[in-house]
Amino acid sequence: MGAKTQWLDGRFRFNLTAFMYDYTDLQVQQALRQGVVVINNAASADVKGAEVEIRALIASRLEMSASATYLDATYDEFPDSEVPEALAEYLIGDPNYDPSVGEAGGYNAAGKRLSNAPEFAYAVAARFTQPVARGELYLLGNYRWQDRTDFDPSNADIVSEPAYGLLTV
Repeated sequence: MGAKTQWLDGRFRFNLTAFMYDYTDLQVQQALRQGVVVINNAASADVKGAEVEIRALIASRLEMSASATYLDATYDEFPDSEVPEALAEYLIGDPNYDPSVGEAGGYNAAGKRLSNAPEFAYAVAARFTQPVARGELYLLGNYRWQDRTDFDPSNADIVSEPAYGLLTV
């Protein structure tokens, strides 16, 4: 559900979205070793989130925008996640890891975050436009930040990307 609104003769835009997904039999792709990819069945997963976007024309040539996203994306049940060979040594001692399952072990990923689903992200931008004889020149600055991103159902640190921000001008 959500709302997309424009105000002040289109100079101000405010969009708000909230969503929820309840997955059953979610298919999860995992790379076990070089050249070997499997698709496993995560029994169930829930994804809930919200996003807000704001854009404002501050002056005739200056536009600013911002967005923020919250994402709660976790496996409800995923008892049979396979463990990549290279990851097994990093999971020793984890109570969800069972080295006796499969080639490199099995992992119960219930309660772990889905892959490629950072919890928070936001962006801000400003754009200044200058008309010239044959079009426009503009100066654009962006800053985007996102939370840690996991790339394996185990959410092991070794296969995740720490939170980061990126500034472009």
